[in-house]
Amino acid sequence: MSGKQTKHHATSPTNLPIRIAQRWALSGLIGLTTSTVLMAKGTLDFFPIGIEFLATLAAGWGAMLCTGPWKQTHQLQQDRNEIRRLTKKIGRLHRNGHREQLNDLLSPREDDIGKLCKALHGTITTARVDRRKKKMIERDLHRTVQQETNRATAKLQREALTDPLTGLGNRRALDKWLIRLLHPEQRVNGPVVALVLDLDHFKQVNDTLGHDIGDQVLVFVGQLLRSCLRLEDYAIRSGGDEFIVLMPGQSLDDAQRVAKRISALFTQMPWSYPSTTRPGLSIGLAAMNPSIDANPAELIRCADAAAYASKRAGRGTITLFNDIADAA
Repeated sequence: MSGKQTKHHATSPTNLPIRIAQRWALSGLIGLTTSTVLMAKGTLDFFPIGIEFLATLAAGWGAMLCTGPWKQTHQLQQDRNEIRRLTKKIGRLHRNGHREQLNDLLSPREDDIGKLCKALHGTITTARVDRRKKKMIERDLHRTVQQETNRATAKLQREALTDPLTGLGNRRALDKWLIRLLHPEQRVNGPVVALVLDLDHFKQVNDTLGHDIGDQVLVFVGQLLRSCLRLEDYAIRSGGDEFIVLMPGQSLDDAQRVAKRISALFTQMPWSYPSTTRPGLSIGLAAMNPSIDANPAELIRCADAAAYASKRAGRGTITLFNDIADAA
């Protein structure tokens, strides 16, 4: 409340009606006593008996009115107005929520109603703070759940496109990358070169030394490819002992130099099993320009045919599939 500050006596609203009734009873008793005394003394004997009776009654009522609890009655009316104001304010708070101001909920009174106003103000303020905290927690929780969901989804997508042994792409990744690289809207300066790398004598390694040694050879090939390729190149383990490299925008000459470097470095792989033939690496190359008519499967088929020709030529060699390269 604003305006003139009025100090109220700490009178309990619950006891006020009882006190008013007691004061009215006391006032009536005083008025009745006054009337009785006047009649007993015969003060008004010189008046007619009817007028004497009315005068005596008027004196009793006057005494009762003078001693009546008017102050308490006025305070009770103020209390009723204050409670009515609080009721309307709480109704507006319920309808308008946080848009309603709380300052006018307070009262300068120091009695029970003033304490009630203060308690309501504190309770509603605390509720608003708790509601804001709840919304912030819900917002942070939603953001965290969204981030973790996106992270988990991205991880699952990466795992779905990754070979678990070598960390290279898998066959599903190969299909996805081929379609993307050979699309006519792909801005690649030059053809997409595909390298097919096939391990020689790998079955013998698995049969004589075990799959653990065979896995070590595969992991070595994966590390070798990552160290020799550009950031924009793609390395895939497409089968048991077969690897595919996609090199967008790479010239055939540069691709052949990369293939020779990979082959040379593979021969330096540590090998401490003289009883078993050291595995070799046969490589085939093919190239294709991105276009509407580009057939991703045809590119891999030609590179695979070149790798097979390398095996027939003497294993550990590099063969270029000339037909598709010339057409590109």
